[in-house]
Amino acid sequence: MRYIFLITWLIALDSISKLFALKFLKQELFIIPSLLSFHYVENTGIAFSIAITGMVLKIITLVLIFGIFGIIGKKKKEKNLSY
Repeated sequence: MRYIFLITWLIALDSISKLFALKFLKQELFIIPSLLSFHYVENTGIAFSIAITGMVLKIITLVLIFGIFGIIGKKKKEKNLSY
């Protein structure tokens, strides 16, 4: 249950950070001139800019990834309980 709560908060924080980027980073923001600046860039793919066309393929890919991680986590939990 706490994982669902954590995931929900992380998604909310991600959405809020994207809203701030849209609002404040249309022009380059210089923090330390010639050293550190922020500018707006869009990722047209999914995680790590993986280019998958179509929303259905993106949803299938994400479901598969979460499923794999869920199975791995369950097996690790079962392994830890067996000792």
